[in-house]
Amino acid sequence: EQDRPVTVSFLYRNNGVLPPLDQRNEYVPLSLTRAANMGCIDEKVGDGKGGWTDQGPDNDLRMFPSGKQFFAGIPFRIPRPGENGGKGVIALRGAQRPYFPAFADVEVPQNVRAKYLWVLHAVGWEPASRKEVGRITVEYENEGFTERDEETFPVRSAMEVGNFWGPRTLPNASVVWKGRNSSAEIGIYAARFKLSGRKIRRIRFSSGENATWLIAGVTLS
Repeated sequence: EQDRPVTVSFLYRNNGVLPPLDQRNEYVPLSLTRAANMGCIDEKVGDGKGGWTDQGPDNDLRMFPSGKQFFAGIPFRIPRPGENGGKGVIALRGAQRPYFPAFADVEVPQNVRAKYLWVLHAVGWEPASRKEVGRITVEYENEGFTERDEETFPVRSAMEVGNFWGPRTLPNASVVWKGRNSSAEIGIYAARFKLSGRKIRRIRFSSGENATWLIAGVTLS
């Protein structure tokens, strides 16, 4: 068997795009155990099983850490594939991967209020700048308010998220992890979305079907 190159990965602190951390914040890293549908390791190109972008062992994310991790000082709970049927990330459909699911729901513990939503993510086959690659719908508990019970946030290429190949700083997202697989330098971004502060019932991630959207972690604060 041919030896594979050693992979070195790095964790990055805030590079200036994410706002300064408020040490008083209480962070609630959400579990993606049920929502995760794809592993980070892919042994065969295009077999419909994945993992990652289903592009085979030379272009997967097998070196990405799992468990409780800190990126840019923010805690995330990354599913452990070995304890979750091989599933470690959410991978949503795009033009190149129409057999991936169209959406995924992330559970939120009861009585959690949050002012911010932090998403750890990237895309494959990034489309033109500002193209919507997905939407985040935050559903709130009905507490008798007259305001709407949900908020929707667009996730746009080269704004809130970018290609996992050749990671770079974006207007609304920071590169918080970098590594290298056999094909390229790769990375993961963190983006922050401002919420209303109400109790949250559920968070839905929906594909815009313009790219393969890959979500590794979600945290509330």
